[in-house]
Amino acid sequence: MAAPGGQQGQPIPITSLSLEQLSNLKQQFEEEAQTLAASLQKLKTAGQRFLDSKDSLAALTPETNGREVLAPLTSSLYVKGKLTNVEAVMIDIGTGYYIERTPQQAQEYVDRKLGLVQENAEKLQQALLTKRKNLEAIIGVMQEKMAQQPQ
Repeated sequence: MAAPGGQQGQPIPITSLSLEQLSNLKQQFEEEAQTLAASLQKLKTAGQRFLDSKDSLAALTPETNGREVLAPLTSSLYVKGKLTNVEAVMIDIGTGYYIERTPQQAQEYVDRKLGLVQENAEKLQQALLTKRKNLEAIIGVMQEKMAQQPQ
């Protein structure tokens, strides 16, 4: 574990930093860990939305054609509707763009996106774990330095 501030590419051992420098470094790592945790939570939320979409697609069968449903207009406002074409669905591909696909194509799209979200979540989880380990190392050095200071 080294701290920034050395010559180009030369890491500085954290044990050689002052308490003030360690405190600043600790604050930086805490902020980065919070940002990573927030990003991870957003990815988990997106993953859950894709799982919900998979469930909805699985429920969309030829037998459901003509069935009455409640269609969401907002997260808390629904309107009665009737399924008239279960052979095509609209997929939100981002920034207000939608494409029409068959349920099978939509399932493949959702599976790809879900895999991507899970892969990125794993990477973020690893980065967060590393940040937290580095933070613990900084706190440990800070505690040692404070214990060594004369009372």
